[in-house]
Amino acid sequence: CTAMDVISILKKMRQPVQGLKVFAKGDRATEHPKKYTHIHIEYVAYGEVDPAMLSRAVELSETRYCGAMATVRGVATITNSSRVEPVSMTEPVG
Repeated sequence: CTAMDVISILKKMRQPVQGLKVFAKGDRATEHPKKYTHIHIEYVAYGEVDPAMLSRAVELSETRYCGAMATVRGVATITNSSRVEPVSMTEPVG
């Protein structure tokens, strides 16, 4: 749900986002039920998006709007990073 939030927030901020990819990596406990102990989420926006606006959209999603984040927070440490990439005319963004 965080990807949908970030796209929606960026559009409300009038940012010219042309695509967004979200990558997640996690560490799990060694003992069963092997729950996630740390999750890192990387947000990659495509287009001429202001990096500060992207960071703010991520913050709003993770702290206010995303129900999945609210459910996992407290069980696992969640970190994030974000970056803006130019749009390539040869590669589809999705």
